[in-house]
Amino acid sequence: MLSYLTRSPHFLPSVKCLGHNLKRLFCASSILDEVCLHSAEVHTSAKGFQSSRVDFWRHLLRHAEFYCRNQDQGSLATTLGPPCPMLNYMHQHGCSIRSKLVRHDGGAALGGGKIVLALPGQKQVETAIIIKFGRSRQEDKATICVSSQAGCAMACRFCDTGLLGSEGGTGGINLPAWAILEQVLYAQAWLQREGIFGKSNVVFMGMGEPLLNYSNVLGAARLLCASDHKTTISTVGVVPRIQSLAKDAPDGLRLAVSLHAPSQELREELLPVAAKSWQLESLLFAVKCFEESTGSGVLFQYILIRGVNDGTEHASMLASLIGSRKLRCAGINLIPYNSTNAGAAYQFQSPSDSTCKRFRDTLRRLGAPNVTVRFSTKLGRDWASACGQLGLNTSRPLETA
Repeated sequence: MLSYLTRSPHFLPSVKCLGHNLKRLFCASSILDEVCLHSAEVHTSAKGFQSSRVDFWRHLLRHAEFYCRNQDQGSLATTLGPPCPMLNYMHQHGCSIRSKLVRHDGGAALGGGKIVLALPGQKQVETAIIIKFGRSRQEDKATICVSSQAGCAMACRFCDTGLLGSEGGTGGINLPAWAILEQVLYAQAWLQREGIFGKSNVVFMGMGEPLLNYSNVLGAARLLCASDHKTTISTVGVVPRIQSLAKDAPDGLRLAVSLHAPSQELREELLPVAAKSWQLESLLFAVKCFEESTGSGVLFQYILIRGVNDGTEHASMLASLIGSRKLRCAGINLIPYNSTNAGAAYQFQSPSDSTCKRFRDTLRRLGAPNVTVRFSTKLGRDWASACGQLGLNTSRPLETA
């Protein structure tokens, strides 16, 4: 049996070799696993149905709450639920939704929430949900922040996910594409229960470094982009993979770079693993190549930490760093530091709102494009889902699923 930790979304060539063992393999597979998707597409097409994985994915999302609620009752779901030939075939061969909801917190009225999922093997991952309110409930929009790894080897000084990665020295455990997609499915089910419908944006900004799980993240991103989700992959700056992504990125995929400092020296203090592995100059060169190859500007993210990187001189250096290289730059998101266990070890504190605004105004005055302070990230602090806080923190009470 293939391990869920090692199965690749590019496992497709092996399908023809499985023969009569296919059903046995399916018994532990997700309905969003590449083997299941490909086999179901081939089978239903041979039966005369016009089915594709994109249509299947859209079907699942439309009925996400129903399928997640009835995930352990496959026969009931296919009998009483909306007709779907691909799903019928998968259930006949033992495929199912493999993740289990452990707990959830927050709510639409609070501006978002967090769900915790258990994967086979007892690994858990967190998914954050952010809601942008419209003029009416029908205009509310959601962004789903998915995890790409269980833990993270980057160990950024302000991020609790890195603390998980240090336990046992294993670093981040790569999630398969299906486990990433099931996060989106569960998040969509949560939104539907909260009365919010419609297509969500998806950002790879949860637990883990997405570009260190390249093939699985790219596999999930391809399906998301093909289904018209606005999809963004965020990275601390894995230069070789940014260069690969410049060639491999599907149409519409966006890239965000977690910069967090305007100099190599300060980056090494805040992001020691990433900054020492890939120098700032080589990172910006890779960003330039990505922009030229895709025609899409890269978004920069910058966590503001009081007395560390939030001074006027830092803003001036940041504006010069981006402007002097003539980057397209889709924008700069300034994120006030959120309290974390990792950051507490360095006595990090969040800057005042006035400091954040002054930093923003300095950048704007110096010509930096589309500079925004993401004060909205504070909303997740009460349930430990704000930027940097995804570390399976169970110290505060959470709702039981």
